[in-house]
Amino acid sequence: MSIYVKGKGLRVDSIDVTSTKQRNGEAFRVYEHTGSVATQSYVTRWKKAKFYSAGMTKFAATSWKINKSFPHGTWLCAVSKKSSGNPCIKVHR
Repeated sequence: MSIYVKGKGLRVDSIDVTSTKQRNGEAFRVYEHTGSVATQSYVTRWKKAKFYSAGMTKFAATSWKINKSFPHGTWLCAVSKKSSGNPCIKVHR
């Protein structure tokens, strides 16, 4: 699973989440990591993945338009209903 953030500076325009697995019912969500599970704030809602094929590579992906600024050093993490791992990316100047 991977997370990609597009934007300039501290402004996040869009977030893409991909997985190399194509599982039925796959869905992704993005949250703001604050260091504690009890205080996580979700940036997006659950969104079902679409399946894509590029040559011999097959993957599941979804994206959101965020258009929001985050404080310097904020970690954005992705979570999946079916894939393992929680990749994170740091928002910085």
